[in-house]
Amino acid sequence: MLLTGSLGWIGIQAVKSRLIGRLARFTRNTQPDSRPQKLQNDAAFFEADLRYILTATPVGADFSEHDYADMDQMAQDLLASLNDMVNGDLIGPLGATWIGPHDISLLRVKYPRLTSLIAFLDMSMDEFNLTTGSGSVLFILPQGQAGSLAMERITNLKAFLQRFAANTQKSQGLQIISPPQTELSEKVYTQGQPGVHVKRASIVVNAIFKEFRQLSCGEAHEIKLRVSDEWQTGPFDTILDIFVSCCPDGSIWQQAKCGFILTD
Repeated sequence: MLLTGSLGWIGIQAVKSRLIGRLARFTRNTQPDSRPQKLQNDAAFFEADLRYILTATPVGADFSEHDYADMDQMAQDLLASLNDMVNGDLIGPLGATWIGPHDISLLRVKYPRLTSLIAFLDMSMDEFNLTTGSGSVLFILPQGQAGSLAMERITNLKAFLQRFAANTQKSQGLQIISPPQTELSEKVYTQGQPGVHVKRASIVVNAIFKEFRQLSCGEAHEIKLRVSDEWQTGPFDTILDIFVSCCPDGSIWQQAKCGFILTD
């Protein structure tokens, strides 16, 4: 089934088309010596996942009926969260007066705040962050259950798009190309015990700190780490999502994904 009848796909494409070339670089929104709260960490990962979705969502694809229904529902769920998360300082009364293109008008009834944000983006030439960083952000991740629900929804859609892309490339006989981010993908073994689950998060973080010590850059660094609930019981390819503040500019985040790690 083609995507042109999916309201979820229409909404994602509407936001995507307004932000091409207008997303600012990842920046830290805390002082180097301060410890970020969980909400700030969640906002950083939400931004990374949303950037991926806005990049990876196909402009056109032929989905199976089952995949189409799943994608549309996941996308509409995410749009509902984004609608609630729109930064109210940006939209003002636009929703009451703006008349947009036909495809955007389809979103007005169900996602009025998001539609107003799209109108704002049509009139602005600025760069923006999505949920974190200095300057204006388009969305504000809420605390509590609403924030947890938004995190769950964006994780679900991202995972779906990753599976779809991988399956499509395999069916076409193409080599799978990773998203534009640092990838570490070697296998974890404890010495003499191949296949035993180990505390991979600790291994990765310790390796990063060891590298910083060897560099002796003299700068303070910060790491944001998101670990799956299944990190001890899940498969070896359970992913660790990581942000590391960079050298020499500590205000910029470097994103990495760690799959399999080779240890001595």
